[in-house]
Amino acid sequence: MIGVILAGGYAKRLYPLTENIPKALLPVVGKPIIHYILEQLFFMDKIILSTNRRFEKHFRNYLDICGLSERVDIVVENSTTESNKLGAIGALENLVDGIDDDVLIVAGDNIFDFSISDMLEDFIDDKRVIIGAYDLDDLEVAKRFGCFSLDDDGRIIDFKEKPAEPVSGIISTGIYMIPSSGLKYIAEYMAEGNNADAPGYFMQWLISKTDVYAHVFSGRWFDIGQFDQYNEAIDYFAGKK
Repeated sequence: MIGVILAGGYAKRLYPLTENIPKALLPVVGKPIIHYILEQLFFMDKIILSTNRRFEKHFRNYLDICGLSERVDIVVENSTTESNKLGAIGALENLVDGIDDDVLIVAGDNIFDFSISDMLEDFIDDKRVIIGAYDLDDLEVAKRFGCFSLDDDGRIIDFKEKPAEPVSGIISTGIYMIPSSGLKYIAEYMAEGNNADAPGYFMQWLISKTDVYAHVFSGRWFDIGQFDQYNEAIDYFAGKK
């Protein structure tokens, strides 16, 4: 299995913090966000970091300093601004071309304290698309994310990206496992001219093409999309919450 970290965005909602540094390298209690993710992926056969031309050097410097340059390959999209970025799904299409292996995808602004090993066991058993999920138990906050409902077998039967009226508080964490046989759907989705930026729109589309299941994590999870979430993550990992 190949681990993929998506870190090609420009995080304008976190300006001025992210004007000159990628969001995934923002510090959280002594180490950058991406380091928490990498600690979960070191068992992978291969790790790929997808970023843009503007922040390529930042990530290369980080990997050199940490001695991880041999463990992590960087794939760079030719983008330097928000206006010409490929978007998360566009970046995925760019890097999975030619890959014939199962893929674990993690959005680079995820930070969490649970292990993905249980989700991996589910995936290995059935080799089907699985979304890492989290139960917010708060419909108002859930409006920020991709929300879905499940049948009794854990299959996603309804998915809406950033809905005005969430069907539940169960949301997508930006962690996905896709078998090699399912990677074809990425190119198909892009060929139809769909939204290239938010993975949630891809998953919303994908449930009409194939069965997609959810693994609901327990523990703490933060999506570092806004200042309040960033500050909450810092407080939590500092042991203040």
